[in-house]
Amino acid sequence: MNITTSGAITAGEKSEFGKLTNIILLTRAREEACKICATFNLAPTMSALVESALGDAISRALQEMKGFKQEHFAKFHLGGALGKLDKTA
Repeated sequence: MNITTSGAITAGEKSEFGKLTNIILLTRAREEACKICATFNLAPTMSALVESALGDAISRALQEMKGFKQEHFAKFHLGGALGKLDKTA
């Protein structure tokens, strides 16, 4: 049996995105920074920042748990500045 687990970081528990996942991490921003965007339900500001911060925190925790080091960044980012950290490339 093949089981796939996926997760979403979202403020919309019943959103289309949330419905497609097994795990939902709900976030809340008291209000959006851009009053015009909030009034017309346009681009999120604070909620996007909250979701990004939570994603970064999860990423950092997993790096720590898995022992992810500088050389691993270099291996997975060969074409960019991080890849240049790899002295063997």
